[in-house]
Amino acid sequence: MEERLRGLHKCHLRSHRAKYQDQQTSKSCRTHVNQQLDQLAVLDKIISRQANVALEERDFGFAVADLLNKFGLLDGAVMNAHYLTAKNDITWEGLLSFVRGQVIHSAAIPVRDSGGLLAWFEFARHLHDICKRIILRQIGYTGTYAASNVLYPGQYETDRIKATMTARDLGYTTLPIPSR
Repeated sequence: MEERLRGLHKCHLRSHRAKYQDQQTSKSCRTHVNQQLDQLAVLDKIISRQANVALEERDFGFAVADLLNKFGLLDGAVMNAHYLTAKNDITWEGLLSFVRGQVIHSAAIPVRDSGGLLAWFEFARHLHDICKRIILRQIGYTGTYAASNVLYPGQYETDRIKATMTARDLGYTTLPIPSR
């Protein structure tokens, strides 16, 4: 009987040892598979970037300018006319790209003082108005609308922006200048 118990004990120990080894092998396999999946994700990202190298990447500001042109909105021309006369080296397209980069990558636009805050508020109001007019044009509406960036509330034509207007006509008291 004692021999039999020793035999069962040895068998039981071998079973536990095998189970432990299986667990270790399984854990090792899972770790290896996870490492391979991580490497696969990195390789997939590299391959995706390589595949898109030939595609032209559009600067955000230029893409917005193209959209404005597509809908016949002259805001970009008015803003660029102002920035050309200002003593800085920025364009409307450059400003849009700067703001997009700040918001996406830093989650904030640097503001130095309350005057700067007002300029960025007016900028946001202008973008809101542009969005309204694009949507109205997209659905074929040509009547009047409540403009977001005017001093006097009322109904305005959707094509109210003319190339001869000034930044002030677009609702700016001070134009935003990015602080870099």
